[in-house]
Amino acid sequence: MTSVASLRAARATGATAYAEYIKYHPTYPDRCFIFLEGKDDCCFYGQAVQAKRAFINISCGNKDGVLDALGKMQVNRPAARRCLFFVDKDLWDFLGRAHAADARLFITEHYSFENYIVSVETLERVWQDLAGLSLIHPLFEIWRTRFALQHIRFWRAMLPIMAWVLDVRTRQFKTRLNDFKLSTIFGFHADGELFRKTNTGIGCWEQQCLRDATYIRNIPHLKANYTALKQHPQKKWLRGKWELWFMQEFIRVMITDIRAKVADHAVTCDIHSGNAVQLLAPRTITPPQLNNLLDAQIIP
Repeated sequence: MTSVASLRAARATGATAYAEYIKYHPTYPDRCFIFLEGKDDCCFYGQAVQAKRAFINISCGNKDGVLDALGKMQVNRPAARRCLFFVDKDLWDFLGRAHAADARLFITEHYSFENYIVSVETLERVWQDLAGLSLIHPLFEIWRTRFALQHIRFWRAMLPIMAWVLDVRTRQFKTRLNDFKLSTIFGFHADGELFRKTNTGIGCWEQQCLRDATYIRNIPHLKANYTALKQHPQKKWLRGKWELWFMQEFIRVMITDIRAKVADHAVTCDIHSGNAVQLLAPRTITPPQLNNLLDAQIIP
C-alpha cells in the first residue's frame, strides 16, 4: 500500500482528493486508487483490496468528500479504471437520501463498515490470534455463548437511542455523536454481562450529543422511529462505532478472565478504542458484496 493521506486528511475534501489522484496516477498507473472517508476505513477495506492488487489510499475526510471526489471523476474521467469509492450508508434508508449510482461506488449494507467487524467469527479469530488459545478450549464455548446473548441485549438497549438519533437527524438538528461515551451508560460485569448504569435516561445522551439547544423532544416521533427501526436488521440502524465499542469492551473483559483462569498463559494484547479497528478489521470476513465489487473493478 502507498498512502497519500497527509496530515491534512481530516480537512480533506473531494477536490483535494481528486487532485491527489491526478498527481499520483501517472506515477502508479497499475495501482488501484481507493477513496475513503477516513484513516480507519483503510484497515477494513485495504486488506480486501491488497489481496487482489496493490493500492493507493486517498482520504477524503468524510462521506461527502468521497461522493464529491466521485462526482469529479464521473465528469472528468468517467472511464477511469481501478478507482474505487467507499462510503458508509449511515441512516440513508430511513432518511430517504438518494445517492449517486456508479459501479465503482461501494455503499455498506449496514450502518457503517464497523458493523461488519462485530461478529462471532471475528471473536473466534481474536480467541485464536490474540488470546492464543484453541477454539476447543472449554472456556471458549462459554464466552461465545455469552457474546451472542449480550450482543442481543446491547441491540435492544441501543434501539431507543438510535430512535432518538433518527429523530434529530430527520429534524436536522446538529449533533456531536462522536462525543457520546457509551461507557457513561453501559458497563460489563466480570462474567461479560452487560449492565446499564443508573441515571442514564434520554436526558443523559441528549446532554452529550446535542449541539442545538432548541431541540424539543417529540415522544410520538421517537415511538414511531422505534417501531420503524425494529422492523429492520439491527446492523442496518445501529451506529457501527457504537457496536464496535460493545465488542471491544466485551473482549477486554474476556481477556481479563483468560488471564485469571488460564495458568501459565500470557495474553499480552490489550484492546481499546485507539486500536480496536486496527486489531479486529484484519480478522473480519470480507463481505461478499465487497468481494463482488473488487472482482468486477480490479481488472488485470
